[in-house]
Amino acid sequence: MIDLSLQQYIETKNELKTNFRKYKVPRTWTHRIEWFRINNNYEYCKHYLDIRQKSLEYIVMNYCDEVYVQVKCALANSPHIIFVYGLLQRENKMSVMNVVLKRTPDSEVRIESKERLIMQCGYRRFIVNPIFSQHTNGNKHKFERYFRPHTTICATVYAPIQFPPAPILAFKINLDSTLALVARGCLLSCNPNRIILKRVALSEVRMRINRKSAIIRYLFLANST
Repeated sequence: MIDLSLQQYIETKNELKTNFRKYKVPRTWTHRIEWFRINNNYEYCKHYLDIRQKSLEYIVMNYCDEVYVQVKCALANSPHIIFVYGLLQRENKMSVMNVVLKRTPDSEVRIESKERLIMQCGYRRFIVNPIFSQHTNGNKHKFERYFRPHTTICATVYAPIQFPPAPILAFKINLDSTLALVARGCLLSCNPNRIILKRVALSEVRMRINRKSAIIRYLFLANST
């Protein structure tokens, strides 16, 4: 029986040639339902062009010359601007979004991975704790612990579905509760199968070495493992 806390560690000599399992279904039933829900939403996002074409055809087929809308007098005479927008199919669901961000020239603050940020994507604004990784052309991306100034990275967040390329603005909450613009970019993809690798160096104490096996202690520095 393998301990569940050891499943995240994979021994590999070359990370570029290692075949990682993309679909790793959780064992608990609650996490398994959430896993299937995220991946099903991703399958719908791959057919974005079909969804957009059907939406345009629906608008043309149901076009009418006159539309009557009842608006309250308080809203009609309001000095504020009223925005009216609609959602495409599946945009009301949640999935894993990959965003390419570039630091603004006047931002010198070091941002740690999983630090709380506020992202503005079009008309939507949500609070996220992004995981940073390198923005490369390969299918395996190295984990980045910090988002340093004058750099470009890829941030992975759990957010409402939107289709690329949507503009993104990232804000950081200051101590006085004000917002500071720290990065801007665009939506890369809606893909929960992005592989983010984190290199971990482990040290151990060899207690006994047999012919085909060995007894190792204090490998993960935890009594439970």
